[in-house]
Amino acid sequence: MWHHVLAAAKRERNTLKISNSSLFRQTVVRCNTILQHHHHHGNLLGTSNLSSGFSSRAASGGGSTADVALQLDYYMSLQFAGVACALVNDIYQSKGIQNLHILPTCPVGHEASRVRSYQSSNPGTLATFGSVEQNIFVPVLYDDPSLNVSAVASTFRRSPLCVASLNGELRGGDTIGAHEDTVELLTRIFPEQNVVASPRGTKNTDLLEGTYDGIQAYTTTEVPALRRLMEGRGLDPDAVKFRELEDIGDVKLGYSQMLFVANEALDEGSPDRRDAARAFLEGTFEGWQDAIRDPESAILAVHEARKMLNLDDESNDHWIRDSQSFEREMLDLVNDHVKETFLGDRLGVLVPRRWSEATEWLLQPKKKKGGDGIVIDPMFGLDRTGLWQPPSNLLSGNEIGREALHDAKLSALAYERAHGRKPRLAVITVGELARYEHSERRLRLYSNSSNSWFAKTDVGRANGFEVTEISVES
Repeated sequence: MWHHVLAAAKRERNTLKISNSSLFRQTVVRCNTILQHHHHHGNLLGTSNLSSGFSSRAASGGGSTADVALQLDYYMSLQFAGVACALVNDIYQSKGIQNLHILPTCPVGHEASRVRSYQSSNPGTLATFGSVEQNIFVPVLYDDPSLNVSAVASTFRRSPLCVASLNGELRGGDTIGAHEDTVELLTRIFPEQNVVASPRGTKNTDLLEGTYDGIQAYTTTEVPALRRLMEGRGLDPDAVKFRELEDIGDVKLGYSQMLFVANEALDEGSPDRRDAARAFLEGTFEGWQDAIRDPESAILAVHEARKMLNLDDESNDHWIRDSQSFEREMLDLVNDHVKETFLGDRLGVLVPRRWSEATEWLLQPKKKKGGDGIVIDPMFGLDRTGLWQPPSNLLSGNEIGREALHDAKLSALAYERAHGRKPRLAVITVGELARYEHSERRLRLYSNSSNSWFAKTDVGRANGFEVTEISVES
């Protein structure tokens, strides 16, 4: 079965005519794609009632034009596990998408231009999507509004960008190696350090060999890979220190692995296009539900998707090949980010307030350069049509809770800098409640150890507090 799909992918340059992948499902049990809501928890994946009603032209005898096209901003890896699960488990097909065209990888920062170019050259394609960081997307679109694209959803609520080092706090004059598209951003955040463009493929090795004092890294990838490299060299992996960029001062980077689409798909006068775009998002986030519920099968799905798409071309030192433990750790970290995008009745929601705060911060340099006459629209680049927003009659406290917790973290970090120690927090448990018997399972499905009711001690420590547990018999 799969050799037919692979042959078709090669013939049509990654346009997949999605067919029943029963052979794969004989070896990988398909996950339940609906995650059940539990009302005691504050950060949940709810039971989804989404239904796009999209009917593919291919299914009704239409031509071979792709229903949907997708430009990833990296090679097929575990950060796209939801897409891989949706491909391999026929979820896109179940949503009516018969032809999905995956575009070749592109240079960093060119994702929006590639999406615009493809959609303009292939007007019959109903929706062309791309993935990218908000901190890349917003400045690029601001410089060229003719790209005519909008952000509609996101895989990560928070950027995993950090700077990793081996010697604790970076000092003035230290050199930081960064990706070429992020040099300007890091220079703004680290004005006392020397930020230079560096090769992506050898960044961990360069740090270990002293080429740089710090490197741009991702908490989901380079950091766990770096620790394993150090173990292999007989070094202490705990020597790796990193600072997440959004924990520094007033930095606001917004969403990561954000999904944007050519604006043709948002035209409210084109219901076929909107239905196709919504069907793609439904399929993608159902794929993520699969990845969260059954990570081991999701890892296999990513391996299979790489073969299908031939998008596994980068050789680097921040990806530990053939390491099951590394892949599982990375996917668990990625899933933790994905779960934080849940709002109302779905994953992947962009919250206008968070988007606007990040957009204003990201465009501050351009406003200063343009003078007092420049007015920044804080909603710039965000879909105004509500394509992937939950129903307005659903009230959710998720985002309020996340913002309050982040404020507490920033306060704790400031306290430690001022007083030389972490603020103290006591977690008092009185007796045992039977309803918490499955807390570990609920934590894995619905949240993570940095913001969950079911892991109070871990939450305190992850957010900068010294935690003492006190148990009292009831």
